Amino acid sequence: MAGKVVLHGMWASPYSNRVELALKVKGIEYEFVEEDLTNKSEALLRYNPVHKKVPVLVHDGKPIAESLVIIEYIDETWTDGPRLLPQDPYERAKVRFWAGFCQQQLFEAIITVVKTDGEAQERAGKEVHEKLKVLEEGIEGNYPEGSLFVNGDSVGLLDIVVHSILGAHKVHEEVLGVKFLDPEKYPRVTSWRQRLLMRRWLAFFSFLGLGLLNLQQLNAYKGLLDNKGGNFVSQSYISCLIALLCLLNVFEKKANAQ
Repeated sequence: MAGKVVLHGMWASPYSNRVELALKVKGIEYEFVEEDLTNKSEALLRYNPVHKKVPVLVHDGKPIAESLVIIEYIDETWTDGPRLLPQDPYERAKVRFWAGFCQQQLFEAIITVVKTDGEAQERAGKEVHEKLKVLEEGIEGNYPEGSLFVNGDSVGLLDIVVHSILGAHKVHEEVLGVKFLDPEKYPRVTSWRQRLLMRRWLAFFSFLGLGLLNLQQLNAYKGLLDNKGGNFVSQSYISCLIALLCLLNVFEKKANAQ
């Protein structure tokens, strides 16, 4: 489907990142508008007057808010690319359930670890492990063949959500000193994440994250949670990231042309 696509987001937001990944998987061209969450633009407040948050996808002037809602809209609107949700109603319901669990319970527990320290952080860390155990058992019960890709080899909604949550776990573990993913305790979750890293765009975002991006993302996000903002990142650093993204776009176009 034609029409101008604009994504209002923030480079350090995992919610924005997951929408970008969905757009990349679908092969949709879009314009990215970087929002300063300490000084929100008039456009963002107009497009999302209820939550006043990123991301917001604007398609032909029509705004859609909330990352999971946006991804479903993308999948239903652009039907030519890879499917992000299964066509079967039951399988689609399962994906929605587990995406909601990961977002509302696992991710919230991880955010609590980020926001706290001492005994409170230790309690939150235990809750993260409880949620990972539930996810591990859920994978075993619902996806016994081990592949959560919607079409067997295509990344879908649930893959994107999990990657946005666990893609930076090594950085979180190093910075916070809290162990999250243990291959012995959570073999299915761990192997799932490893398979995701083999995908082109997911691997690239993780490469940046393991180098610098997600370390800065963690610190920026903690700053936002403390209402201090995340504007300490230098312009040269941002320029470097933009250059890397442009370079990858060149390689992407060459690969598609072959």
